[in-house]
Amino acid sequence: MNFVFNERRSTQAAAFLVSRNGGTMNYMKLIKLLYLADRTALLRWQQPITGDKYYSMPRGPVVSTILDIISNGPNPHENGYWSHAIKKSPDDGYAVTAVAPVEYDDLSAREKRLLTDIDEHFKAFDQWAMVDYCHKNLPEWNDPQGSSAQITVEEIIRAGSPTATEEEIQESLELIAFKMFIDQENIESLHEAG
Repeated sequence: MNFVFNERRSTQAAAFLVSRNGGTMNYMKLIKLLYLADRTALLRWQQPITGDKYYSMPRGPVVSTILDIISNGPNPHENGYWSHAIKKSPDDGYAVTAVAPVEYDDLSAREKRLLTDIDEHFKAFDQWAMVDYCHKNLPEWNDPQGSSAQITVEEIIRAGSPTATEEEIQESLELIAFKMFIDQENIESLHEAG
C-alpha cells in the first residue's frame, strides 16, 4: 500500500516546521519530525500528511521523497512547489532554509496542531538525539546494515498499536485503503474538471 506523494502538502508541512525553528533547520531533524507526524497521523486518522514512502536507513526512519529532494535537489525538469519555498542553506549543507513565505492552506487545523505538538515535544533534541529516539522508540525501524529497507504502512500500524487485535489491525488497514481510494478519486475528478 503506497500513498501518492503530495509535494504541496509536504512542502507546507516542512515549511511550517522550519518556520517554527527560526527559518533554518537541520534537515535530518526535519526528516525525523515529518516521519513522526506522518506516523502519528496514520495511527490517529488513518491518513498521513505527506503521502511519502517510508524507509529504514542507518540513522532511522525517513520520508524518502522529501529526503531525495533535499539531498539531490528538485527535478530540474519540473517547476516544483518545494524549490520556491525551501532550499538547502548556503551556510550549512546539513540545513534547509525557508526562502519564501508559504500559505498553509492545504494543511488542516488538526494537522497544524499535530506538527506543532511534535515540534514542541522534540524542541530540545538535536538531529543526533532524534536519531537515538527513533532507534529506541520506533519498533518498525530495522537497521538496514548500511542500506535501506522500506517500512510498510502495515508495519507502522502494527508497531504503533501493540495491543490491537488482528481484526482491529485489518480494520485500520482497510480504512486507510478506502481513504487512499477516495483521495485518488478526488484527484482524478479535479484533473478532469481542470
